[in-house]
Amino acid sequence: MDGHPWVYESSIIKVPEGGIAGDIAIIFGQKTNKFLAMGLYDPDSPIRIKVLSTVSNSFLNADFLRAKIDAALQIRRPLLDNGITAYRLFAGENDSLPSLICDVYAPVIVIKVYSKIWLPYLDLVKNTLVEKLQGSHVVLRLARSITKEATAYSDGMVIHGEAFDGEVQFEENGAKFLCNVIK
Repeated sequence: MDGHPWVYESSIIKVPEGGIAGDIAIIFGQKTNKFLAMGLYDPDSPIRIKVLSTVSNSFLNADFLRAKIDAALQIRRPLLDNGITAYRLFAGENDSLPSLICDVYAPVIVIKVYSKIWLPYLDLVKNTLVEKLQGSHVVLRLARSITKEATAYSDGMVIHGEAFDGEVQFEENGAKFLCNVIK
Protein backbone atom coordinates (compact mmCIF):
# COMPACT_ATOMS: atom_id res chain seq x y z
CA MET A 1 0.00 0.00 0.00
CA ASP A 2 2.74 2.47 0.95
CA GLY A 3 0.20 5.18 1.80
CA HIS A 4 -1.59 5.15 -1.54
CA PRO A 5 -5.41 5.35 -1.29
CA TRP A 6 -6.02 2.61 -3.86
CA VAL A 7 -5.60 -1.15 -3.68
CA TYR A 8 -5.65 -2.83 -7.08
CA GLU A 9 -7.20 -6.22 -7.72
CA SER A 10 -3.78 -7.72 -8.47
CA SER A 11 -2.55 -6.77 -4.98
CA ILE A 12 -5.27 -8.65 -3.14
CA ILE A 13 -4.58 -12.17 -1.98
CA LYS A 14 -7.92 -13.12 -0.47
CA VAL A 15 -11.44 -11.68 -0.54
CA PRO A 16 -14.54 -13.23 1.02
CA GLU A 17 -17.15 -14.41 -1.49
CA GLY A 18 -20.11 -12.25 -2.45
CA GLY A 19 -18.70 -8.78 -1.81
CA ILE A 20 -20.78 -5.91 -3.20
CA ALA A 21 -19.96 -2.29 -3.97
CA GLY A 22 -19.60 -0.34 -0.75
CA ASP A 23 -18.76 -3.22 1.56
CA ILE A 24 -16.27 -2.21 4.23
CA ALA A 25 -12.87 -3.72 3.47
CA ILE A 26 -10.28 -4.19 6.18
CA ILE A 27 -6.76 -4.57 4.83
CA PHE A 28 -4.18 -6.61 6.70
CA GLY A 29 -0.47 -6.92 5.99
CA GLN A 30 0.53 -10.07 4.12
CA LYS A 31 3.55 -10.81 6.32
CA THR A 32 2.44 -9.34 9.65
CA ASN A 33 -1.33 -9.87 9.43
CA LYS A 34 -1.65 -6.49 11.17
CA PHE A 35 -4.26 -3.88 10.33
CA LEU A 36 -3.14 -1.56 7.52
CA ALA A 37 -6.27 0.28 6.42
CA MET A 38 -10.04 0.45 6.11
CA GLY A 39 -11.73 1.21 2.83
CA LEU A 40 -14.66 0.54 0.53
CA TYR A 41 -14.78 -2.48 -1.77
CA ASP A 42 -15.58 -2.07 -5.46
CA PRO A 43 -15.97 -5.42 -7.27
CA ASP A 44 -16.52 -3.66 -10.63
CA SER A 45 -13.24 -1.75 -10.73
CA PRO A 46 -9.61 -2.75 -11.10
CA ILE A 47 -9.16 -0.49 -8.05
CA ARG A 48 -10.88 -2.95 -5.74
CA ILE A 49 -10.47 -1.07 -2.49
CA LYS A 50 -10.49 2.69 -2.01
CA VAL A 51 -8.86 3.48 1.31
CA LEU A 52 -10.64 5.78 3.76
CA SER A 53 -8.43 5.47 6.82
CA THR A 54 -5.20 3.95 8.07
CA VAL A 55 -6.25 4.38 11.70
CA SER A 56 -7.28 1.14 13.38
CA ASN A 57 -10.80 1.04 14.78
CA SER A 58 -12.05 3.49 12.15
CA PHE A 59 -15.73 3.28 11.32
CA LEU A 60 -17.61 4.87 8.45
CA ASN A 61 -20.23 6.69 10.52
CA ALA A 62 -21.40 10.25 11.24
CA ASP A 63 -18.48 10.93 13.61
CA PHE A 64 -15.99 9.84 10.94
CA LEU A 65 -17.65 12.11 8.37
CA ARG A 66 -17.88 15.05 10.80
CA ALA A 67 -14.12 14.79 11.34
CA LYS A 68 -13.55 14.73 7.56
CA ILE A 69 -15.79 17.80 7.13
CA ASP A 70 -13.99 19.65 9.94
CA ALA A 71 -10.58 18.85 8.44
CA ALA A 72 -11.71 19.95 4.97
CA LEU A 73 -13.20 23.19 6.33
CA GLN A 74 -9.97 23.95 8.18
CA ILE A 75 -7.97 23.62 4.96
CA ARG A 76 -10.43 25.87 3.10
CA ARG A 77 -10.77 28.41 5.92
CA PRO A 78 -8.79 31.14 4.04
CA LEU A 79 -11.35 30.99 1.22
CA LEU A 80 -14.28 31.17 3.57
CA ASP A 81 -12.74 34.04 5.56
CA ASN A 82 -12.54 36.06 2.32
CA GLY A 83 -16.26 35.92 1.64
CA ILE A 84 -16.18 33.20 -1.01
CA THR A 85 -19.51 31.38 -0.91
CA ALA A 86 -18.76 28.59 -3.40
CA TYR A 87 -15.97 26.09 -2.88
CA ARG A 88 -15.02 22.43 -3.18
CA LEU A 89 -15.31 20.92 0.29
CA PHE A 90 -14.21 17.39 -0.63
CA ALA A 91 -11.88 16.60 -3.50
CA GLY A 92 -12.00 12.80 -3.42
CA GLU A 93 -8.66 11.20 -2.64
CA ASN A 94 -7.17 14.55 -1.61
CA ASP A 95 -9.53 14.56 1.38
CA SER A 96 -9.31 10.80 2.02
CA LEU A 97 -12.76 10.20 0.52
CA PRO A 98 -11.96 8.50 -2.80
CA SER A 99 -14.57 8.88 -5.55
CA LEU A 100 -16.56 11.43 -3.53
CA ILE A 101 -16.69 15.13 -4.40
CA CYS A 102 -18.65 17.76 -2.51
CA ASP A 103 -19.13 21.31 -3.75
CA VAL A 104 -20.86 24.01 -1.76
CA TYR A 105 -22.69 26.88 -3.49
CA ALA A 106 -23.95 29.24 -0.78
CA PRO A 107 -26.61 27.13 1.01
CA VAL A 108 -26.72 24.39 -1.67
CA ILE A 109 -24.57 21.28 -1.33
CA VAL A 110 -23.72 19.24 -4.41
CA ILE A 111 -22.51 15.68 -3.89
CA LYS A 112 -20.78 14.08 -6.89
CA VAL A 113 -20.38 10.31 -6.73
CA TYR A 114 -17.82 8.67 -9.02
CA SER A 115 -18.26 5.09 -7.78
CA LYS A 116 -21.15 2.93 -6.60
CA ILE A 117 -19.23 2.36 -3.36
CA TRP A 118 -20.83 5.52 -1.94
CA LEU A 119 -24.45 4.70 -2.78
CA PRO A 120 -25.06 2.64 0.40
CA TYR A 121 -23.77 5.60 2.45
CA LEU A 122 -25.50 8.38 0.56
CA ASP A 123 -28.04 9.15 3.31
CA LEU A 124 -25.28 9.19 5.92
CA VAL A 125 -23.13 11.54 3.81
CA LYS A 126 -26.08 13.79 2.96
CA ASN A 127 -27.39 14.01 6.52
CA THR A 128 -23.96 14.72 8.00
CA LEU A 129 -23.24 17.43 5.43
CA VAL A 130 -26.62 19.08 5.99
CA GLU A 131 -26.12 18.98 9.76
CA LYS A 132 -22.60 20.46 9.65
CA LEU A 133 -23.11 23.00 6.85
CA GLN A 134 -26.78 23.88 7.44
CA GLY A 135 -27.51 23.26 3.76
CA SER A 136 -30.94 24.13 2.41
CA HIS A 137 -30.67 21.72 -0.53
CA VAL A 138 -28.55 18.77 -1.57
CA VAL A 139 -28.20 17.89 -5.24
CA LEU A 140 -26.79 14.55 -6.33
CA ARG A 141 -24.57 14.33 -9.39
CA LEU A 142 -23.56 10.90 -10.69
CA ALA A 143 -20.68 9.83 -12.88
CA ARG A 144 -21.71 8.53 -16.31
CA SER A 145 -20.65 5.01 -15.34
CA ILE A 146 -23.28 5.03 -12.57
CA THR A 147 -26.07 6.63 -14.61
CA LYS A 148 -25.83 3.74 -17.10
CA GLU A 149 -26.94 1.31 -14.40
CA ALA A 150 -30.31 1.05 -12.71
CA THR A 151 -30.17 2.70 -9.29
CA ALA A 152 -32.68 4.47 -7.08
CA TYR A 153 -30.90 7.73 -7.90
CA SER A 154 -30.62 9.88 -10.99
CA ASP A 155 -28.13 12.55 -11.99
CA GLY A 156 -29.25 16.02 -10.89
CA MET A 157 -31.69 14.65 -8.33
CA VAL A 158 -32.54 16.89 -5.35
CA ILE A 159 -32.10 14.57 -2.36
CA HIS A 160 -32.68 17.17 0.36
CA GLY A 161 -34.91 20.24 0.33
CA GLU A 162 -37.70 21.35 -1.97
CA ALA A 163 -37.43 20.79 -5.70
CA PHE A 164 -35.97 23.85 -7.44
CA ASP A 165 -34.65 24.89 -10.85
CA GLY A 166 -31.04 24.44 -9.76
CA GLU A 167 -29.95 28.05 -10.10
CA VAL A 168 -27.80 29.27 -7.24
CA GLN A 169 -26.12 32.64 -6.81
CA PHE A 170 -22.71 32.70 -5.18
CA GLU A 171 -19.94 35.21 -4.62
CA GLU A 172 -16.20 35.22 -5.26
CA ASN A 173 -14.02 38.23 -4.48
CA GLY A 174 -16.98 40.58 -4.63
CA ALA A 175 -18.23 39.28 -7.99
CA LYS A 176 -21.59 37.53 -8.13
CA PHE A 177 -22.12 34.43 -10.23
CA LEU A 178 -25.09 32.28 -11.15
CA CYS A 179 -24.69 28.53 -11.52
CA ASN A 180 -27.14 25.78 -12.34
CA VAL A 181 -26.08 22.92 -10.06
CA ILE A 182 -28.56 20.47 -11.60
CA LYS A 183 -27.55 20.96 -15.22
